[in-house]
Amino acid sequence: MWLKDSEKISGAALVLGMSLALVLASAGQIAKAEEPELEEVSPTQKFPAYYTEVSYTYVSLEYEVSNTHQGSEGLTLGFSFEVAEPFHVFGGYQGTTIDLGDVAPGVKGERRGYLLGGGVKQRIGEGMTLQYRLGYANSETDVKVPGFGIVDTEIGDGHYAEVGIRTLPWPKWELDGFVANFSTGQYENNMLWFTLERRVHANLGINFNYRKIHGDNPSDTWIFALRYHLWP
Repeated sequence: MWLKDSEKISGAALVLGMSLALVLASAGQIAKAEEPELEEVSPTQKFPAYYTEVSYTYVSLEYEVSNTHQGSEGLTLGFSFEVAEPFHVFGGYQGTTIDLGDVAPGVKGERRGYLLGGGVKQRIGEGMTLQYRLGYANSETDVKVPGFGIVDTEIGDGHYAEVGIRTLPWPKWELDGFVANFSTGQYENNMLWFTLERRVHANLGINFNYRKIHGDNPSDTWIFALRYHLWP
């Protein structure tokens, strides 16, 4: 009697185990059927274009502060547009206030200037280009004396020539270096210029610049800029 009861219990356990196995197997088949298939990504789709190619189509808004015996600060609106590989046009409009207190207390200069030119890029590696630029520069400075207003206006134009290298050393980062020679009126200067940019969005970058100018108007200039790339 006891043996028969044991056999009944064993048989019931076996049936229960087989039923549970069938349920689990069915659930696994359903889950597998509902699981979406992963699409293969080609190597060129793994990273956005701005990870591997330097952008030449953008607009920028810059705020600069110069540390000289005639300190200045102001805003610049700049742009670059790639016309066709490998050519681009560039330019900018600048408005700055210059401290001329070493001439007389309270004297200031209001400078307005623009730059227009064209450039050529030469790709020398993945995320690395050489850049050559030539342009025309123009500036106009009003000298203001407290109580007298504008007492003098200085207008000058000249050239701008630049060569540099632009690189993408890390994802979402750009590091650039340039040397340039430029003139406005009777003044001529040489410039060493470094730029570090961090993309915070596919189209938007935060830009930090340092410019060292030697010549008739020496200065150290720090620039903070927002650069909007018209396409990634």
